[in-house]
Amino acid sequence: MFKSSWSKVLGGFILGTVGVPLLKSDIAKKAYRYATAGVFIAKDRILEETEVFQAFASDVAEDAKHITEEYYQKKDAQYEAAVEGEDTDAAEENEAAKATETTEE
Repeated sequence: MFKSSWSKVLGGFILGTVGVPLLKSDIAKKAYRYATAGVFIAKDRILEETEVFQAFASDVAEDAKHITEEYYQKKDAQYEAAVEGEDTDAAEENEAAKATETTEE
């Protein structure tokens, strides 16, 4: 235990003495520059991919809104027809039958 304590103190002293000049050296500065440049490049790539994904997501969201609007318009039409006493399924079948009759003629 005593030996471990002295080795930590000695290691801290060596690191403090040699470490600070080493961190200020030209090699360390060059490494900092490359690391920082790498972070900037990664940031730019992430932003580019985010823009592509946002464009894709906005297209999907817009299509989903149109589908939802069409669904609710159809439901509203069915509800209004039911309130008026019409059978919507029969009306749709009649319209389909009329359309096929006109195309056959």
